[in-house]
Amino acid sequence: MSKFLTTAKVAEMFGITETTVREWLRSGELIGVKVGSTWRVKESDLDRYLEDQRVRVLLERAKRKDPDVNWQETHCLQCGEVLIVKRPGDWVCNKECKEKYDRKLWQIAGDDGMPSEVAPHI
Repeated sequence: MSKFLTTAKVAEMFGITETTVREWLRSGELIGVKVGSTWRVKESDLDRYLEDQRVRVLLERAKRKDPDVNWQETHCLQCGEVLIVKRPGDWVCNKECKEKYDRKLWQIAGDDGMPSEVAPHI
């Protein structure tokens, strides 16, 4: 069973007031459940809320930097991390994910002709 947090714990984690947390819950900005007269927030819902806020900020920054681009949200093919990109395609978020993803592709395709920098890791 997932862990549920009180509004006091969420407020403490963010350094905000419980009133603000309850406002987020009432408005639907943050998902929670009411148990009696108190709110509880599932940890995974809090993680999702934070990720949504992070992606929103990334999109806003990208649009300010280059407003003529149709920025898009996508995910790293290896770890699932959200990425903001200029064009659709297959994306990985960093060198480590690229190496892992490449190894998977080589394993699927067979190791004939596999570059030496990939082969030792299989």
